Amino acid sequence: MIELDKIRRRAAEFAEYGELEMMVQYVNDVRAVQKRLADAQENINFINKVRPKNQIVGPLSTTCS
Repeated sequence: MIELDKIRRRAAEFAEYGELEMMVQYVNDVRAVQKRLADAQENINFINKVRPKNQIVGPLSTTCS
């Protein structure tokens, strides 16, 4: 959950991007966040697959509330 919160905060920073000269860095930042999010989704999928089906807690997701 900490990793998802870090990703959410990092993605929120994208709204502040506005310098045209920094566009290459912005693209690299977005790609890095997309990679971290994909890795988190893979971990969630693995946990949901191996976790016993009879647990009370529902499946994990990448959505933050």
